[in-house]
Parts: sequence; C-alpha cells; structure tokens
Amino acid sequence: MSSIGRVYLVGAGPGSLDLVTLRARQLVGLADVLVYDYLCNPDMLLWARPQTEIIYAENRPRRTR
Repeated sequence: MSSIGRVYLVGAGPGSLDLVTLRARQLVGLADVLVYDYLCNPDMLLWARPQTEIIYAENRPRRTR
C-alpha cells in the first residue's frame, strides 16, 4: 500500500496563543496526527479535530549536573 502525505512543522511560538500564526492554527485543525512536546501550549491541542491522533513526545532536556 502506498500513501502520500505531508508533514508540517508548526512552532508553538513563545507560549501565548494570540502569537501563533493563523496558518499554524489552520494546520492543527486539519492534522490527522499531532506530535507535540513540553514546549507546546496545551490549549493548542484543543484546535485539533476529535479524530486526530495526538502523541506526546517526551524530549525534555537532560540535566548535566
């Protein structure tokens, strides 16, 4: 089975939802799958469709000390 898809990287910005671009909001609303990390404002996930698969990618920086 061959499937062609697209991947978009959407920056969460500085954390304030009013600073996210309109295109970013549109893409979140169209996504089939969202992968996000700890920097993402959790309220952005509310823009996703109910059937969107949402995956948390744990990638916190490691402390060196």
